[in-house]
Amino acid sequence: MRPAVILGAYSSKQTWLHSVDARVKLFALGILLVATFTVHSIQGLGLIVGLLVVALVVSRTNPRALKQIVKPLAGITIASLIVNGLVLDGTGTLALIGPVGLAASGLVRSAQALARVYVLLGFFLVVSSTTTAPQLAEACGRYLQPLVRFGVPVGDISMVLSLALRFVPLCGEAFDRIVMAQKVRGVRFDVGSIRQRLKKWLSVLVPVVTGLFSQADELAISMQDRCYSSEGRRYNPRPLDRRDGVLFVMVALVSILACMM
Repeated sequence: MRPAVILGAYSSKQTWLHSVDARVKLFALGILLVATFTVHSIQGLGLIVGLLVVALVVSRTNPRALKQIVKPLAGITIASLIVNGLVLDGTGTLALIGPVGLAASGLVRSAQALARVYVLLGFFLVVSSTTTAPQLAEACGRYLQPLVRFGVPVGDISMVLSLALRFVPLCGEAFDRIVMAQKVRGVRFDVGSIRQRLKKWLSVLVPVVTGLFSQADELAISMQDRCYSSEGRRYNPRPLDRRDGVLFVMVALVSILACMM
């Protein structure tokens, strides 16, 4: 049996993107976030999609992780396409029943909006799979460091972010492990009424939630015993090198070209 792929988990494969500074990757992600929702033409959106494909290939992202993104959203995607393309006045491009039909303009508009969401999810997947939780927390702490002058507990925020990112894959692992154990016991999650299925899923969710609370308590006690304190914490990031500059320039140029199309 193949091991489960945990969505958002760090990949140990050492690629070119793994060596890029986390601050640059977060800044590039912010640029792509703005560009993806700013671009108006299909050609510009296609250029950003091309950049995403290159990033997925360079980072050697597992295709099964992409499937985990698409599969849960398949129903929402189909429903969104139908709702946005549905017309009731008989002017639809594709007639269904009487005056009810689907308009091509509505379908295209909905497809573009959904494509933007999927593209952003793909970029988030690339960043999370090539950057460890401590690196992300350190980068966020570095960006928030000026707020220390205003009394903002940047160290505590960075620690909370780091722990939250660390618990995401742990939650996925625990969920998959309990689901597999229930299936071994003969539980069928796709059989029965809605009420019966909810009860079956409760047998998975309850152990996951209680296990996470137990791990959180153990972690809090461990940090307290070690006298953890974020006061006086300083961030000393490494200087940026050529690879960081190449990534930043590449993302900036593609974003500008996409918005100009």
